[in-house]
Amino acid sequence: EHAGTARARVFCLRGRDGALVAGTIGLVARATYFGLVGCGVDTGPLAKRSPARLVKIAALDRMRHDGVTVYDFGMGETAEKRLVCNHRAPVFDVFVPFTFAGQMVGNAMAASLELRRRAKEARLGDLPNRWRRRFRAPAPAPSS
Repeated sequence: EHAGTARARVFCLRGRDGALVAGTIGLVARATYFGLVGCGVDTGPLAKRSPARLVKIAALDRMRHDGVTVYDFGMGETAEKRLVCNHRAPVFDVFVPFTFAGQMVGNAMAASLELRRRAKEARLGDLPNRWRRRFRAPAPAPSS
């Protein structure tokens, strides 16, 4: 490939009825993949199987066979990123306050980002699901 050229890569999973279940879109330039968009169903029986994660992992495997050696997934923490990544690059927001009010907003933004980072590391976002599983009423015993 020539410098400055990129190929779009689209991977999708369709249900038996042909409806889109999950997909991921990215660009490949030289030997680097840049993930741009991912989507997947979040309701119904398929949602429990994490179809978007399965598509992304299948896409990674395919691109590995095609010679891609660097993957740029963008911002955020997800399980599939932790599964395949061995390098993390910090992302910084630049906020330059000029007034006292701006300093207050900047401090609030920094505190909010730190809380979100800690919650993701501690998997607090999954807490409601863990509580539901723990406190779910036991299934009734089958009658004979």
